[in-house]
Amino acid sequence: MNLIDTHTHYTDERFDSDREELLSSLPGLGVLAVVDCASNEGDWAAVAALSRSFPHVYSALGVHGLDAQSATKGYIERLRRAVKSDGKCVAIGEIGLDYYYSKEHKELQKRIFGEQLELAVELDLPLIVHDRDAHKDVFDALMARKGKIRGVLHCYSGSAELVREYAPLDFYFGFSGSL
Repeated sequence: MNLIDTHTHYTDERFDSDREELLSSLPGLGVLAVVDCASNEGDWAAVAALSRSFPHVYSALGVHGLDAQSATKGYIERLRRAVKSDGKCVAIGEIGLDYYYSKEHKELQKRIFGEQLELAVELDLPLIVHDRDAHKDVFDALMARKGKIRGVLHCYSGSAELVREYAPLDFYFGFSGSL
């Protein structure tokens, strides 16, 4: 069995005690590659460093919707530079919209999401998109860029009917516990 895990967070402190051992063991277990995701600017350097430490680990850099408030002035240019300087960055992510925990900053989340979608188009990189209780806004933003984007909807919790509406896009779906 050969697997590729397209969404991990191995820089999380919960892995501090066994991160090296765990990541070193994955190829022997049939895991060919892992994409470790950064959810905010504070994670970018650690995720990039982790990817450089293991030949089978790659990075994805972005700002998650729940971290949109951390995206200070100039963040998109800093993200562009971080992606370009990280020789193992394979996607823009984890990005997206999450209205489950808070609807308070919806407009900010949408703006940050849109800016990162445009960066993905510019850099011709796939996306790792989080959609939790924000189905219409995520769908509209992605469909507005049909033919220019591709990626994974990793935290999809929408309907089966909406999955069919996504057919014109080049996306895969991940179904998590929230479904």
